[in-house]
Amino acid sequence: MARQMILVITILLMVSVMFYNISSQQCGIDTYSVYQMMLRGHTFKKLRARPLSLDCREACISDVRCQSYNYVMFKDICELNNRTKEAKPEDFVKDSDRYYITKAPKRGNRLSLYTSQVTQHAGAHLFLL
Repeated sequence: MARQMILVITILLMVSVMFYNISSQQCGIDTYSVYQMMLRGHTFKKLRARPLSLDCREACISDVRCQSYNYVMFKDICELNNRTKEAKPEDFVKDSDRYYITKAPKRGNRLSLYTSQVTQHAGAHLFLL
């Protein structure tokens, strides 16, 4: 009996770690969601999403205009936004049927950007590997 209990606990622990790893990879770094909030007035596209899918995220990533999106719960609708709550805080409002999700900004290597600026400023040419 004790062995079975240890086995069940071990399996549950492994499954929970697996789901944690999967869910942490879905959003990525610098991506976050806010429950029961939305960005109002900046939707440029609406689309239907499959339940429990990453359709909204994929649509936002594939459209350069998309900076954030609202997900309408229970209706499975994505509202792609061309602004963020940081850019338009006055339009960030409560809505009990939505999640607000921001898109992770694409950032370059800060060191290479800094080095490029310094070398351009100094008139030197460096090649970084």
